[in-house]
Amino acid sequence: MNIKTFNLSSNLTVILKYFIPLVWTVFFGALCIIFWVTDELSVGGMDLMIFRVGWTLFFLTGTFTAYFTIMRLMRVEFDGQFVYVTNYFKVFKYPIDNIEKITVKDYSIFKLVTVNLVSAGYFGKKIILLASRSNFDIIVDASDILKEKITSS
Repeated sequence: MNIKTFNLSSNLTVILKYFIPLVWTVFFGALCIIFWVTDELSVGGMDLMIFRVGWTLFFLTGTFTAYFTIMRLMRVEFDGQFVYVTNYFKVFKYPIDNIEKITVKDYSIFKLVTVNLVSAGYFGKKIILLASRSNFDIIVDASDILKEKITSS
């Protein structure tokens, strides 16, 4: 039996979750290494050690910010009875009864959705997704089960 699932997440999720952090880490990490191994470096009159430490802090701050924000995004699909959550490597199926509430935050450019589970799953008790502008509202309006669990903030 082939059950149709509907994608609630934006297609940009994979780019935000993997491509941007990878490019950030490789590009700015390589620059950080270059700045630390180069002896003769002109940084516009600034002390070289202050520049190196400042660049390292910039790189680490960006890396930790990406890790705790955009890398937590998940792809979420819905088929009427179950919610499927994936990080693009593993997929887990949760019954709709395991959803405690769904919080939608509309930032006009994008919608950030948090799915709170009754009992923690593989990815924890909170699943965060970047909602698809075209699919999310249509699927929620068509599903009474999802409609009753949504709270907006």
